[in-house]
Amino acid sequence: MAEQQQRELSTLLDEISIKSTEELTRTLRAASRPAQQRLALAWAILDDNRRGAGKHEGMLRRLSTALVRREEVLAEWIFSAMLRELKGGSSKGSGSYQLHRDPDGIQFLSKAVECMDREAAKTGRTADLHTVLQGPVLAVLGSVFRNGVQIDNAQLVENMCGLWRAIEAVANGREMVTAQREQLAQVVEAATEAACVNMEYDNVERLQTALRDMVRLASNAMRRACEATLNARKAYEMAVERLLGPGLRLCGAESKNAESEAVLDMLQAGLFQAENTGRIAASLNAEGEIKDEQGYAKILFEKLAKLLAIEDAEQRAHYAAALPRVLERFLQSAALVSGERRGAATEVGQTAAVAHPQDMVRSQASTAGLGMYSFMFGLLQPLCGNECILAAGCELARVYFGDASFGVEADVQQQWTERLEAWLGVVGRVLDDSAATGRAQCLALQAVDVALKAAPDTVLAHSARVLDALVRVEHSAAVAATACAQRLVQTLGRARQIDMLVTGIAQVQAGQTGRLNVLAGRAFLDELRRAIAQAMPFSQASASVAALVDAVCGRKGSGGERKRQRVSSNTATGQLAAVVLANVLLASVETAATERQRVQLASQLEEAYERAVNGLPDDAQWERLLLHHAFVESAARVGGTGRWRDALLQPERMDALVSAELEDPRASTLGLLVALQTAAHWAAEADGSAAKASARVVAQMLARVFRTLDTVANANSGWDAWDGQAASISVANVCTAQWRVVVAWLDVACTCADTELVEKIARRIMTGIAAGDRDTHALLESGDLYELGVLRDAFVGVLMSFAQSTWQAQTTPHPPRLAKRVDAVLAQLADSDSCDAAVTLLDAPPITCQRRRLNATQAQTWQRLMRALLRFPTAYWTAAHAHALMALALTADVGIALACAEADDARTLRGLSTALLERLVRHAPGAAARLARHTPRLTEHWIEGAKKPGALGDSVRALMRAALSAHAQSAFAQESRSVHAECRKLCVQLLDWLNPTAPTAEHTSVDVLGAVSCAVQQHVDRKLCGRRKWAALLESWLMRTDNGAKRYLDGSTRGGDAALLAAACIGAHAALRRIYFAATGKQAPASAGIADHGAALLRTGLPPIPCMATWSLLFDAIARHSSEVGAGLLGSVVQRLAEIDAELPSDTGVGLLRAVAAAVAGRSCDDSGCDDGLTGCILRGAVDPLLLTLDGDAFTAALREVLLSANATAVSSTIVLAFVRAAYRHGGPQAATRQRAVQKHAATVLVSLHEGIRTQPSRAQQILATVSEIGATPALRLTMFDASEAVAAVATAAALPAGKLSLKTDDAHAELFEQMCHTLGSIVRHHGGVVLDGVALITGLMRTLLHAFVTPPTRIDVDATPWIIALAPLPSRCAAAYARVLADLCHARRPPSAAASRRFKDPQDTAGYVRATRGTDAADAAAVLAAYMPHVLAEYCVVQGSVAATGATPNGGLTRRLAAVPCASEPYVLQPATIATPALREALLPGWHAVLDTIGSDGRATLLTQLALQSGSSVNHSQSGAHEVLKSLYQSYVGFYQYSGNV
Repeated sequence: MAEQQQRELSTLLDEISIKSTEELTRTLRAASRPAQQRLALAWAILDDNRRGAGKHEGMLRRLSTALVRREEVLAEWIFSAMLRELKGGSSKGSGSYQLHRDPDGIQFLSKAVECMDREAAKTGRTADLHTVLQGPVLAVLGSVFRNGVQIDNAQLVENMCGLWRAIEAVANGREMVTAQREQLAQVVEAATEAACVNMEYDNVERLQTALRDMVRLASNAMRRACEATLNARKAYEMAVERLLGPGLRLCGAESKNAESEAVLDMLQAGLFQAENTGRIAASLNAEGEIKDEQGYAKILFEKLAKLLAIEDAEQRAHYAAALPRVLERFLQSAALVSGERRGAATEVGQTAAVAHPQDMVRSQASTAGLGMYSFMFGLLQPLCGNECILAAGCELARVYFGDASFGVEADVQQQWTERLEAWLGVVGRVLDDSAATGRAQCLALQAVDVALKAAPDTVLAHSARVLDALVRVEHSAAVAATACAQRLVQTLGRARQIDMLVTGIAQVQAGQTGRLNVLAGRAFLDELRRAIAQAMPFSQASASVAALVDAVCGRKGSGGERKRQRVSSNTATGQLAAVVLANVLLASVETAATERQRVQLASQLEEAYERAVNGLPDDAQWERLLLHHAFVESAARVGGTGRWRDALLQPERMDALVSAELEDPRASTLGLLVALQTAAHWAAEADGSAAKASARVVAQMLARVFRTLDTVANANSGWDAWDGQAASISVANVCTAQWRVVVAWLDVACTCADTELVEKIARRIMTGIAAGDRDTHALLESGDLYELGVLRDAFVGVLMSFAQSTWQAQTTPHPPRLAKRVDAVLAQLADSDSCDAAVTLLDAPPITCQRRRLNATQAQTWQRLMRALLRFPTAYWTAAHAHALMALALTADVGIALACAEADDARTLRGLSTALLERLVRHAPGAAARLARHTPRLTEHWIEGAKKPGALGDSVRALMRAALSAHAQSAFAQESRSVHAECRKLCVQLLDWLNPTAPTAEHTSVDVLGAVSCAVQQHVDRKLCGRRKWAALLESWLMRTDNGAKRYLDGSTRGGDAALLAAACIGAHAALRRIYFAATGKQAPASAGIADHGAALLRTGLPPIPCMATWSLLFDAIARHSSEVGAGLLGSVVQRLAEIDAELPSDTGVGLLRAVAAAVAGRSCDDSGCDDGLTGCILRGAVDPLLLTLDGDAFTAALREVLLSANATAVSSTIVLAFVRAAYRHGGPQAATRQRAVQKHAATVLVSLHEGIRTQPSRAQQILATVSEIGATPALRLTMFDASEAVAAVATAAALPAGKLSLKTDDAHAELFEQMCHTLGSIVRHHGGVVLDGVALITGLMRTLLHAFVTPPTRIDVDATPWIIALAPLPSRCAAAYARVLADLCHARRPPSAAASRRFKDPQDTAGYVRATRGTDAADAAAVLAAYMPHVLAEYCVVQGSVAATGATPNGGLTRRLAAVPCASEPYVLQPATIATPALREALLPGWHAVLDTIGSDGRATLLTQLALQSGSSVNHSQSGAHEVLKSLYQSYVGFYQYSGNV
């Protein structure tokens, strides 16, 4: 409570004494008392937290308790007081205190209303605001705008918004707000204007947020009022006169946010109601002219014209920016009224459209939309010189021409095209303006892009000016220009008119200095090549090449003759033509599909080369080189040009092309490319002299390139980004371009280069690795580097010198002792004893000064270097390289990593270096022997690293295991007791580290114990003495791990790390038992402690949810080490999994079960590990492996415990299915016992699953899948009771209310129905005999399921109606599944009895043998089916032939086991209900054909009897309709399905 309010309350209570509620009421209403004191008293009565702790606390508490309905009394008091203040006006002066201007007073009223609603809800009644807030509510809500909004009114506006929400939260609060439409319009207008005004200030963010909130609340209320009004004309006029101006200003100034969308919804509800939209359309033509001067459109248009004619440019721009959004809302409303559904759907106005349907056809709506656009375009067109207005025009065109609601109707096609042409004329002036700003160009090009989508033919007339604009684009408009250029190529490609684009490019004028040429960019050229290869005919490609060649060599002409004019190739026009010609040449090869076309193209290439390349002026160096490369590459691809290419690639000719000093960066780069191309050609031709000459040219060019690289690199420039296009090479990116050329032709470059150049290439690669260069990274990923022997041999030497120079550059002027030693080690990497020197770094003192350590950038350099070495294939590490690489990795691990300033950088570097060491130890020759003598010294260093989490710990543990294995092999290869004792001492040291008093994670212990096991195995293989020492050592450690496991198992129920430590001890104990057996040849003493404690622990109650993730580690450890710690635990594990799966909520249990199953299966917990989701993960990953380890008796006991547990009514379908699979899918000596156990409990299993569908509807599909698989098990014999229970489970799933199903996807209901059909089909196919015994059950269910395809009544209670009725009609794939069940049921047969099988054992009795084995003796089955299947067909005929009549059963039909429940709030409207979708009827047809094929004369009589009974009913006279359906089905059956004996 504020101090001021506390003082006011104390002053009031000191002056008067309030002893009763009557005195309290009089005090509150006493006008003589200051309003601040009365408000403080009211707060103390309403809110316990505002009473304070003074002497009056007890009195206030008694009054608060004694005051009946205190919230209503206090709310009524303060509301009436505020109304009196508002009626009194400003008579008290602006400086007097007023409750309605006090944020605390508004908050009090809001609090009182909320408490009143909450208390009413507790007592089960509805709060009535009409009796409390007696007066105009909007007078108070809008009082904040009465005298204007000041900057310090933010809190007041926020509290007013809270009051608005509190009022609307009450049952009749929204009605009170929307009932006062005039006052509500005033509030909306005032709030919108205030929000627009206050947007001009930057220091009132809180006030702006509050005002926007108020605008949203008021606009939503006004929208509801407009939608519910019966006077659409009045709402329209109010919206135009009072709301349109402020609303457009706010929407134009704001982006698409919640406030502006709320305002637009309000305007749409007021302006474009169904009735208003129809009248606007009737009074408007396609030209935007008003046909009726008194019509609705006149009022709106005059208001819009007035707003766009104001003098304030900023406000005019805001109004213009909002026009496209108004047009969009009009188009949505017109689509809603006319019934169009292709456009954007809208919810605004749907209620009014249903209540007052309008008769508007699509053509009328299309005309009205064009007229509205024409009028708005006419308003904006004279103002498009302003960029803001131009942006509004572009958005207006995008909204209209991009709208898909009505398409282009034939009656407005001409006007539609004219409007688009007019807009392109406006945009064209911007494109023609060479001084246009980047934003104007961006807008114009976006408009062209929209026009290309809407009407490509219209834009083609303006293609020349578009291309002219694309060669002089401002950099800020580059994205829009690129998108427009790509769209242009795609459009012309679909029209097969790419040649027009190429011809236009050939004629385009020069660009503008300082601007961007998009046509020479990579995105456009890639799109052009793709379009030429995919959509350009060969003839057009040839003509395009000829046109571009003329443009390159400067030929122009008219008529049939051409006249040559030499133009300077330095102009942008010639350069663009050369670039496009090079790309068109490479793409045109793909257009030559036949051999004849290839011959023609080869001939054209020779002719074009002579005209284009030789016709260029002398100063066109880079154009000549570019075209030369393109022509040669195209000729190589087309084939048949070998002699011509040999002539072009003569070394003397190439020497003349590239020997001159190429000053232009583009020329120098392309010269290198041409030289490499020539060398590659002659290397492939095996011409020795030419290859040597071309190699000499390449070496010269490479030397020149590396001189450029060194020169520019010293100036720290030349490495900017490059898009791969020749025209974009400049001084700023020349190094990037030349190096990428070298990388692309690396094999040729290394072949032609000498040793010095190869070393330079290798050093450049190392520099790129250290700098994180993307091209170098791609080179490492591709593997080309490792295939080049000459480069590979030079790599290690370059690596050594590079590492030393890098370290020297990173150290301080006066390096510490560790830095000096690292420098010394790096200097002698090539020596054979460099590994010994690297190990001595462990003795160097650490660097204590932070500023003398390596920073993050320097550490990343070494990390990239280690990653590059890890990518190096192990097969190429020779003995000469191994010691240097190992020394470098050791130096990085024990020296450089310790010099990093950041701990994260040090861990990363250590992880990479140890991973490299591990690979070297395992694979590099001689590496293990070099490291073996240092293993004891490095073990302590590695143990500290193995404790670290993440990649460092993993790599160190893997290295330690490999190193200790190598050390053991080396130690026991020597006949020395001291060496053996040293190895045993190292193992003891590792076991001490694994002391159960401080164990690490289990995988760590497994790695370390694996290394110890390798040492023991070496000892056993060499038959050395000392087994007793090993046995004694291991026995003591077995006892320690057993005791540790018991202790941690006892503490695991409390959570924390105890379960983790217990799992680690179990794993260590199992590993030690295996080592003991390897060392002594005997089994270790049995460990009853772990088994007893584990079984007792798993039989306890369900663990807490937070501990479940750690419990999964226990399940994992017990499952994987069951043979060592006791197999009796497995039954308890299965029981625990069943309880977890059945008892935990679905949203919680899924993640936990996945963790448990993944842990038992040895997978990662974030991956389910199976394609079939959680069920498959649990079955295959967790339960199946456990059940297969149980013997027959344990299996039976486990199944009985699962079924008889406390949660048997919702037994886990996953666990049950696991038992069935373990019994019938796996053989072995225990298979028969398992099958007998499952057969004995089959009935209990099915009853439990059926009950699970009732209690857990959300798992119905999973349970039905289990029932289906049980039914599909052939060896499992189901009785009549079992089959009935399975059918009843499907019926229960069908009767579930839609409100109880948690269908997470749109197709979930279809998947559930398909699963139901699959379950029925599996029962029918595999257990036909018992199904025929109870065929009435399944036919009755099939009649019910048929109504899943019948459209329900329009108004039903979805939560109470069965889902197959509420969500009907289901898709056609469900109908196909239903038809398959009908066909399976018609083909059901009884299997022969055992006696019949024995009678037909005679192999000579062929007919009897067939009947006995295939069940073809089906006379009894046919009689049963003929008696019952007509009922299902009769259901379909009656449904399809029924007509709605008074008192008829909803949806028709013979029986209605499932019925639609109508909504209580709406009258039930009976509609004709049939299967109306043709696709559904078509999908059901095979099932009805199978039924007709099954029934004979008796079945037809039954069918006709059923139809006659139904037609005789007094409520459904559908005889003719049902018989017509049956007749149509029978004709289809006879014509397409019935077997006639003819093929």
